[in-house]
Amino acid sequence: MRAQCRKLRSSSGALPLLLVVLASGGCAGSSGSEERTFAYVETRAPDGHSTIRVHAADPGSGTLAATGVEYDSSVIGALRGSAFGRYAYATRYSSERRSTVIAQYAIDPETGALTLLGDAPTDTSLTMPAEILVSGEVLVLRSNAATTGAHGGIASYRIDPRTGALSRVRGTFSRDPTTLASRPGSDWLYASANQGSLYMLNAIQGMRSGELVPLEAPSRTYDRANHQPATGVVAHPAQDLLYTASPTGIEVLAFSETSAALTLVSQVPDDRGLRLAAQTAGVYLFSAGLAEIRSYQIDPGGSLRQVFSLPSPGRPNALALDPSETVLFMNLTLVNSLEARTELHAYWIGENGTLSPVGPPLPESSLSLLVRVARD
Repeated sequence: MRAQCRKLRSSSGALPLLLVVLASGGCAGSSGSEERTFAYVETRAPDGHSTIRVHAADPGSGTLAATGVEYDSSVIGALRGSAFGRYAYATRYSSERRSTVIAQYAIDPETGALTLLGDAPTDTSLTMPAEILVSGEVLVLRSNAATTGAHGGIASYRIDPRTGALSRVRGTFSRDPTTLASRPGSDWLYASANQGSLYMLNAIQGMRSGELVPLEAPSRTYDRANHQPATGVVAHPAQDLLYTASPTGIEVLAFSETSAALTLVSQVPDDRGLRLAAQTAGVYLFSAGLAEIRSYQIDPGGSLRQVFSLPSPGRPNALALDPSETVLFMNLTLVNSLEARTELHAYWIGENGTLSPVGPPLPESSLSLLVRVARD
């Protein structure tokens, strides 16, 4: 089954955190000359220094070709998987403000080079990477917990559609989130969180305007004391459905625009410790855990049917789907008795949801951002 490809705006934060990805099936060779896809790959040297290199992604083969553009990651900041048209956003520490800011970059449509246009302040001095989610003309920042023990939180910004500039709408409020998800066009934002022995889904209203209002109580709570740790939630792009990597497997949950209540539709048992997510169009869903990478077909009602699996070569940290919906990228940590190593793996998505490796993995590398931009 090959569905027609469509242009995406990374509405789930294409690289953040949950081992679940939705796809509409392969579209090999469908990328026209008026668009280019760029992958920003962070590579760590033995001395700990990190470099972000820009690659052109070929949707017809799944290969990455270096463009020759590269940056010191300490200067460019932490790219975390969201863009708006030709604009990319990153969190970085500003010595002038003495705090973390959201940097706005213009993306060169020919080379993928980034030009700093400005930055927006945050309410935190966190220097740890954070998740950025873009949905419509609203950007949401998820802050990680600080090394000082302070809680993480959520803040919202409006995006100027002409310039990509940010204006803060709502200051940070604490929910200690681990991942964010919102269906394009929906007024609801969902944030997952691991707190003590509990795994929770928190509903937050106001995504259309950016005026976020968190509910007092979680929409769904799980006891994870006797299960593998799990985190993450992803929204179906066309239906009022959420897929969450709960402590015992993948749950399909229905929501409504008029209520924060979540209704269980179906569940796929899995106790191997699911973690991360990103999404596009809704025919296949991909999950990864400590043992396997799996493909599921999504039926019209949103339930899942497994169609493929293969052994996982390591501990998955993040998944991302190429905007052409032909390649699944995965950041993995390989752990042995001597050291832990990070690799970037790529898998070609077949017509029936099958996955096959694309070339050898990139050593000591992880994918930070995938974006497709229109050329002049």
